[in-house]
Amino acid sequence: MVSSDPLLLCVLLTLPAALTHGGYMITTPRQWVSGTPAKLCVVVVDPAAPAGELMFAVTNYDWTQPDGDRNVTIIPNTTIDIPAGKTELCYEVAVPIRSSLFSGSLHVFGSVGGAKINRTVGLSLTTYRSNTYIQTDKYLYKPGQNVKFRLLSVTGVFLNVSTDPYPEVWVETPARTRIAQWKNVNNTAGLLHLDFDLADEPEKRGQLYSSPSTGLRRFLLKITLEKPMTSP
Repeated sequence: MVSSDPLLLCVLLTLPAALTHGGYMITTPRQWVSGTPAKLCVVVVDPAAPAGELMFAVTNYDWTQPDGDRNVTIIPNTTIDIPAGKTELCYEVAVPIRSSLFSGSLHVFGSVGGAKINRTVGLSLTTYRSNTYIQTDKYLYKPGQNVKFRLLSVTGVFLNVSTDPYPEVWVETPARTRIAQWKNVNNTAGLLHLDFDLADEPEKRGQLYSSPSTGLRRFLLKITLEKPMTSP
């Protein structure tokens, strides 16, 4: 898929040489995330540049495979048509889910801006990353008190704040008895605030769980209830 989005990506290949038919620049992130689209962008600066054709592929050398099967194709040869003249375009690359691979080689070849190109560069391949953080309003509670807490989930390599709803959040005792729960919790603000009341005679430890939406990992927070010190 080709788009004309602004080129706000880190430079991977930069070849602005004073070529006979003009210069060009190819950019893409150095790290591609498994299962998440990546962008490969092309800039041709010469208004008189002829039309071209850019091809790319991504491979990996897998030492765990038998001889003859170690060159693994992650993304097969793909062609991008480059129009004539001054051009800025981005191609959206569908990165497959390959949890066992951590690096690859990006092969770029063809004709861009009237010049031939044949380059290979390394790529870092990572899986979809997410983290959920939780913070309580204080670290020590007395029986019967109200516990306030907030949740924040971030996803992807740029740690974008997730606004996906939480299908379920619950609190349970060490005996696995649920003492509070919320379902289909709206998270449009990105920072979720919840609270619950402790029993007058709770067990010594409580556990807080969340079941985030697809792609986010479950997390666990233990709330320890200590006997408070009292003045004589």
